[in-house]
Amino acid sequence: MLTLDKVKIEWKGQSCFRITDGRNVIYTDPFQIGEKDRADAIVITHGHFDHCSTADVNKVSDKNTT
Repeated sequence: MLTLDKVKIEWKGQSCFRITDGRNVIYTDPFQIGEKDRADAIVITHGHFDHCSTADVNKVSDKNTT
């Protein structure tokens, strides 16, 4: 984990990172995520299965996720 001021960047495996500033949570390329955690935003870099996993996007998203 890398922490800069209040921003924490955690590598979750493959190309997935969890970025938070204590208020907002952003996931990049969620894939094989073990925990269920709500994301404020999800960034998908491209459509390969290991970058755009519907099951993992559903684990971290809700109706308010961008």
